[in-house]
Amino acid sequence: MPTTCPHCGKQYKTASTFSKHFIICHALANAEKKNEILNALELTNLIREATKDIKALKKKVKLLENRGVYHGSNVNIIDWINKNMKGCIHFKDWLMDIQVDDKALKNILDLGFNEGVVNIILNKCSDWEHESIPIRCFNEIKGVYVFDTEKWRLITDTEFMDIICLIQRKLFVEYKTVESRMDIYNPNKNDKYLEDMKILCGNGQLEKNTNIIKNKFYSKIKLSGRILTRNI
Repeated sequence: MPTTCPHCGKQYKTASTFSKHFIICHALANAEKKNEILNALELTNLIREATKDIKALKKKVKLLENRGVYHGSNVNIIDWINKNMKGCIHFKDWLMDIQVDDKALKNILDLGFNEGVVNIILNKCSDWEHESIPIRCFNEIKGVYVFDTEKWRLITDTEFMDIICLIQRKLFVEYKTVESRMDIYNPNKNDKYLEDMKILCGNGQLEKNTNIIKNKFYSKIKLSGRILTRNI
């Protein structure tokens, strides 16, 4: 049965965890009594646990800083980039220039539709810190943001789906070269063609693929807003 601490009421399933807790909790309970004096062992245990807590807290703060989480800062990233990053082209014009070559096609057929499409978009971006790139994601705020010649804003699901459809059309055009070398009308030889078509069509699950690709894209290219706003 669980053991209950007489000081704070917390329950512990094992004797070892309860013993560790009780030493500290008992010392703290005594410390709150003005007429009680902690002995050397109690003070030592308190200092030891406090040191461990401080180290854990420092580690957590460092991790949050590396992820770009702001502490004590009221910087609004979207307001900042709308004010300071106005020289981008429309994200749709930028995307129209995406190149889909035989290497990208092979990547799709080897890795699958979703992973391959993400890689095609990523290959369009050589340097995420470059201010001209009109598509951004940030640790601090969820979503994919784009520049539409007027302002930075969240991309809609329909717009992101259009990106995927654009890439898909380019993939089909590139596949024409492969198709021309295949006997696609021979039922004994067209298994590879049918399998390729299934992959290029994303198994016919455009809406589901859009959500998957969008999340993969966000997780792979999200930046810390601290990078962009470091001069504030």
